[in-house]
Amino acid sequence: MDSYSQTAFSRLLSVRPNIAGRLPGLYTINERVVYLGEWDHGLMSFAAVGAFGVGNIHVNIDPTLITNKKEDNALRFRYSNTQIMINQEYKAPYLEAIFNDDMKLKKGDEFGYFRLGSTVVLVFEAPTNKMKWCVKPGQRVKLGEPIIIDC
Repeated sequence: MDSYSQTAFSRLLSVRPNIAGRLPGLYTINERVVYLGEWDHGLMSFAAVGAFGVGNIHVNIDPTLITNKKEDNALRFRYSNTQIMINQEYKAPYLEAIFNDDMKLKKGDEFGYFRLGSTVVLVFEAPTNKMKWCVKPGQRVKLGEPIIIDC
């Protein structure tokens, strides 16, 4: 399977828990970069989600990616009332890229980083009887810390 990327240029709202709890769909509203691909156990999705003050995303395998561009600011901050923005249908402009099969990462390779920090959403298939979670829901994960291991 080829790897696939979609970059949505959108808002940069805060993802603090007290705000995220009041804004349904916050992680789908904020600027994000999503990479889809496969790993040993099936499909996986890596989504780097920007936020207020931390919207600059760098991905090593995608050197042409530029997020948080000044020319996007007029679009990003078009609405001053957050409630209006969330209740209307809004489709952010996006870019798509398809990478050929030779885009491989080994365990422990750096995928990318935020220039400051923000949120990463991982969605992946994994056998429940062969994997063990190393983190609890909502727990902060630091660089290099395992989140799931083989049993």
